[in-house]
Amino acid sequence: MPSEKSSNRWLSRSEYRQTSRHGHPSSREASRERALTDWIGEDRRPGVFADLRPEARTMTDLVQDVLDSVKNPDLARLEKIQGAWPELVGADIARQSRPSRINKNLLYVEVPSSTWRFVLESQHKAGIGARVVAFTQNAITGVLFVPPGISPVSSTHHSRKGQP
Repeated sequence: MPSEKSSNRWLSRSEYRQTSRHGHPSSREASRERALTDWIGEDRRPGVFADLRPEARTMTDLVQDVLDSVKNPDLARLEKIQGAWPELVGADIARQSRPSRINKNLLYVEVPSSTWRFVLESQHKAGIGARVVAFTQNAITGVLFVPPGISPVSSTHHSRKGQP
């Protein structure tokens, strides 16, 4: 007995060979449909065939599938973090910093002022990191405060060199 997936596929018009009469079954598909019609009878054919064909999908679902396949999950996560940034860190810190990218599960936060970078690194890093980790449900594992324009590769490499 064919699997449910294969039984749904063989009646799907999208699988038909392209011919001059687009949308009509290939000779193999027509043969299968004739055999099924002989078995179930011409009067039951429309209902059985309709039950075997997959349900039509809405345009909204199709567009969302395409967008989901193209969109980088880190980009979607970054957009959510940026939207919630003032609530995560407070209005004062949010005015002085901006989540800019995610690389290897680390959130890079650009802080233009070296003074603010020092304060955030020394006094607020643990708290902000914990809130971001909780907000992303452990998808982000840490936070790095960097000057604007620092690429993740050089930042990661530089921070590793300074570790014991």
